[in-house]
Amino acid sequence: MLPPMRLCWHLLFALIYLLHSALLAAEAVDVLPTFTVDSARIPQADLKAPFAVSRIEAERLQTASTQLSLDESLQTVPGVFVLNPYNFAQDSRIAIRGFGARASFGIRGIQLIVDGIPATTPDGQGSVDGLDLGSAHSMEILRGPASALYGAASGGVILIETEDGADTPFLETRWTFGDYGLRQAQLKAGGQTGAFNYLISATDLEYDGYRAHNETENQRVNAKFRYDFTASASLTAVVNVVDLPLQNDPGGLTLEEVRADRAQARQRNIDFDGGESVQQQQYGLIYRQALDDFHAIELKTYYTHRDFANKLPFESGGQVAFERDFLGAGALYRFSGDRLEFAAGLDYDLQDDDRENYDNLSGARGPLSSTLLISFILSTFDFIAFYIDPSLAMS
Repeated sequence: MLPPMRLCWHLLFALIYLLHSALLAAEAVDVLPTFTVDSARIPQADLKAPFAVSRIEAERLQTASTQLSLDESLQTVPGVFVLNPYNFAQDSRIAIRGFGARASFGIRGIQLIVDGIPATTPDGQGSVDGLDLGSAHSMEILRGPASALYGAASGGVILIETEDGADTPFLETRWTFGDYGLRQAQLKAGGQTGAFNYLISATDLEYDGYRAHNETENQRVNAKFRYDFTASASLTAVVNVVDLPLQNDPGGLTLEEVRADRAQARQRNIDFDGGESVQQQQYGLIYRQALDDFHAIELKTYYTHRDFANKLPFESGGQVAFERDFLGAGALYRFSGDRLEFAAGLDYDLQDDDRENYDNLSGARGPLSSTLLISFILSTFDFIAFYIDPSLAMS
């Protein structure tokens, strides 16, 4: 037998525990948000997707960031590594589970797709020059073997969708100022007028950079227009225009140079005025139609022209200039039944390069050293994807 006083204490503690448990049970249960995965060709719930995928929403993409690099959004995504985010002449080097890590510069082995239009050329080289994070609605990162649905150079997939115009027309602007001469102006407008939806976003960036000889100027316009013929049929047009007249490259430093002054530029890059300039125009059309409750089709086509020139830190053939045209078309068929979802399609991409190399005479263009016409990349592939809902299959 317990002493009366100790028995009272035990009863009191038991009563407090029961009351605490009842209060916890009465509290509302927090349910984590879910999303629909679109990057695997067949839309499905994230909790049922049998592959590694991450999704970043507009709030994280557009707010509380300078929107200078994809690194700001991707740095917390598992399996993704970004290098050189603020060397605009070299481009961000992105690796997904190791794919792309061997690239000496830029993006290799990863597919970049914006509003259904590839930002990766058929030879596997990706470019983030035209990405406008100020109008991005969502970003999906697909990792693992499921990315093979996008064909060659798809060790991973980054799928970006820009936002649609709001029901009520709007006009907004954002101005960003910071250290190292950061000046960025953004203007965005959109709306819905009857069956016509539109969104236009423009950005003007000037940035001196942390290091010497690291200045960049970037002007780009991104527009998306959609016309709904019916509730089940629509045509979307996307336009992306980029002008980068100045992107200086400070180059790499030795350990001794870093210890002396990590903000300095490599002397050879200064002597040869290392850097690049780019002009690019991209146009795309996407037609979507639901034929009935089970069948849907999607047709797309696009054309991109890129005018590129750069200066490398050596004389012989040190200036590269090329004009690139890459274009393509695709068709997708989807079937959505009670137990089975099925998708099949075909994508066709063609790349044509007209490349010239000149000598670099201390930053001035010297005599022509070589000419190369490239029209060798023809990428065609078909894909078939299945999805069976496990809960339905077992019923």
